[in-house]
Amino acid sequence: MQTPRFSKNDFTRFVVRSGVFLGVAVAAFTFIALNGSHRGSTVPALPFFSDSTLTPVWTADTAGLHRIGAFSLVDQRSRATSEVNLNGRVTVVTFFYATCKDLCPRLQSKLAAVHSKFRDEPRVQLLSISVAPEHDTAPVLAAYAEANHIATPDWLLLTGARSEVERVERESFFGNSLIIHAAGATHGETIWLLDASRRIRGVYNGTMPLDTERIEADIATLLAKETQIAARGA
Repeated sequence: MQTPRFSKNDFTRFVVRSGVFLGVAVAAFTFIALNGSHRGSTVPALPFFSDSTLTPVWTADTAGLHRIGAFSLVDQRSRATSEVNLNGRVTVVTFFYATCKDLCPRLQSKLAAVHSKFRDEPRVQLLSISVAPEHDTAPVLAAYAEANHIATPDWLLLTGARSEVERVERESFFGNSLIIHAAGATHGETIWLLDASRRIRGVYNGTMPLDTERIEADIATLLAKETQIAARGA
């Protein structure tokens, strides 16, 4: 079996996309500066991302907003995983492959820091979806998890049929993380943050230290919101 390879040209193409993440950050800071923090406001602290432009939208009307759709994959222990596993939890999602030697280790390091910060928070989980499903079988991912000290059940490495991985990437994540084909391996540096209702609430550049700090702060914001909702329902 041919080992996937990630070329410098592929990496360069994705570095160019960093401007998208800068635009998201500028929009967020502008919103905060103009609106401030109003007690009792129904406008959410974090935006929603509902189309392929990744334009942040702050709205109290959540009807019709994009949600991660149905999927069927397996984790590193060969356990079935679907969109149901996302319900009720704040989820950090990335795309990767086990033999990546350039971008993936850096992303993994950032995710490890996030995982460590929220290790004792059962409402937070991490999903890393392989874009090389033929190579990255469940046993391969189990070995990768052991080598990289990735704990379960709150950090899942997912694989499955190529058609299913491609569909999830295309329909739920707007085609921003390219899939490995025979010619080589490519995937984006994007880190995605989902709320407990499977809506995209954060899009980050996983190679930027500042974005790692933003992820942690935004997770805390979502958890605080979930705590408020639970308190009102008690």
